[in-house]
Amino acid sequence: MACLTSMIEPLRVANEVSGSNTFSWQLISENGAPVTASAAITFDVAAPVSALTETDYLVFLAPPKAHFQNEQSLGALRHLSRHGCVFCAVSGGVFPLARTKLVSAVPLSVHWCYRATFEKEFPDYLASDQIIEVTQSFITASGAAGGFEVVLNFIEEQLGPQVTTEVACWFQHPMIRKSCIRQITPLPDESSTTASLPASVRDAIHLMPSHIHDPLVIDALA
Repeated sequence: MACLTSMIEPLRVANEVSGSNTFSWQLISENGAPVTASAAITFDVAAPVSALTETDYLVFLAPPKAHFQNEQSLGALRHLSRHGCVFCAVSGGVFPLARTKLVSAVPLSVHWCYRATFEKEFPDYLASDQIIEVTQSFITASGAAGGFEVVLNFIEEQLGPQVTTEVACWFQHPMIRKSCIRQITPLPDESSTTASLPASVRDAIHLMPSHIHDPLVIDALA
């Protein structure tokens, strides 16, 4: 649900800020039935995927275990792919995207919590630890914040940086990340953080708190 709203709300605000109807969207599901999010909130949809004959982007939002139930759906996706639709996936949506078997040899952003599962099922795919991966036909993002930034990039392409900045400020979004930014992953505790550092850096870190009242200048610390 966070991924869904993170993709839609910036588009709504961009239209409002620019006084235009640059962006439009609709929710679809494989069979046209309502979809219940993991937060137990149900969303009505406009149509089944088989009814979608034309769109610029199709965004996959799903849990990792989501599978397509019939060949007709995959046929509709193949049609969209052939006619220039860009496939996007956010967080767990990368799994059904990969299961379409329409993905070429391009890097796919895979959320760190799904990385091992993804690589086990799809050993031939290029799993990336970047927050966003953008290619000509595929855009993938790890997490709702990544999806939000994908949409900010859409807004910048269509309406320019001024509108994009205003949209980001509307949501108090502190920075606009593009590609080439790695995911932040949790660490169990502080010891595991310092253990990965060079010995000289660990020593410098230990020196700093011991000189709180007489801070060391950088030269002395070095």
